[in-house]
Amino acid sequence: MFRTFVPFVLAALCGLCAPGLAAPPDTLKPGEDYKDTLGEKSRAKLGAFIPSTGGCYGADLPVTLKAGQSLTMTATVVGKGRRVLVGISDPTGKFLGGTPAWGDKTATFTVEEVNADGKYMITVVTDMIGPYALRVTGPSEDELDIKALEERIKQAEKSLADLKAKLDVLKAKKKQ
Repeated sequence: MFRTFVPFVLAALCGLCAPGLAAPPDTLKPGEDYKDTLGEKSRAKLGAFIPSTGGCYGADLPVTLKAGQSLTMTATVVGKGRRVLVGISDPTGKFLGGTPAWGDKTATFTVEEVNADGKYMITVVTDMIGPYALRVTGPSEDELDIKALEERIKQAEKSLADLKAKLDVLKAKKKQ
């Protein structure tokens, strides 16, 4: 298990991809698939550390998140015997986590709740060149706004109920 986890940790620590990759989107949006192909120009800077694989290929893809937001990332590759890892780093570059081992053709990782607003970096690593797809799922900005408004209404209704109770007590005292 340790040997299979090494590529992802090294990818996160070493600045994953070599220069020359096609520019990723400005930011991924939950619910949308992103597809691309990894080739020689996307060779990760860790081949010397992973002699059993002969090197890795990877991509860093940005996603903008709000504090408290959850996110599930699923990376899928095609090709016989191809393996994949997926993980995420926070806006400061700190590695938050990823799949603990190579996935055969698919890897999924979920972040339950991010700490801060900002642009996070999703990293996809595979052991062979070829196409990959990344699906990011989680609440959209509209859903987050709806949840925030619903919470504010709930708090306002509680405050209103407390005020009504105080008013009832004052009215009852006045009648005595």
